Amino acid sequence: MNRLKKLTYIQYIICGLLVIFILGILLSGHAKNVSFETVQQNIVSCEGINTLKKGTARDMRKNLDLDESLFDWSIYYCGNGLMDVSELLIVKSDNSAALETAEKAAASRLDAQKTNFDGYGTNQIDLLGHAITKKVGPYYFYAVSEHASTWEEVFMGLVK
Repeated sequence: MNRLKKLTYIQYIICGLLVIFILGILLSGHAKNVSFETVQQNIVSCEGINTLKKGTARDMRKNLDLDESLFDWSIYYCGNGLMDVSELLIVKSDNSAALETAEKAAASRLDAQKTNFDGYGTNQIDLLGHAITKKVGPYYFYAVSEHASTWEEVFMGLVK
């Protein structure tokens, strides 16, 4: 009987750990609901963002082949010149297909930029190699810049 009790306790412990593990997986993708204004206000105050131009819907379409109407809201900043690969894209959508579209667009943009600067744009290639892409709940974040990690910290501080 004592052995049976031990086995029962072990089963309870294993079930409890399994429940904790599953909850951890489910909650890891959770993000706060943050307004466009809050994100925009915090991003504008970030170091390095003033070196970029605020992108328009047309810029987003031209550079990333993304239509802003796919998203609840979007923030896009892009470089000022042909040699400037710096970019920041943050989108929010409850539609997972729209987030996947943004993710694919960012990957395509990175590949195209790496091809464009291969062989002569060593600084650009370095920045592109350290690009940050992240999907968190209903948000997608993409940044290429020497300040990308700072922008990511600010963004993650808002949504987590």
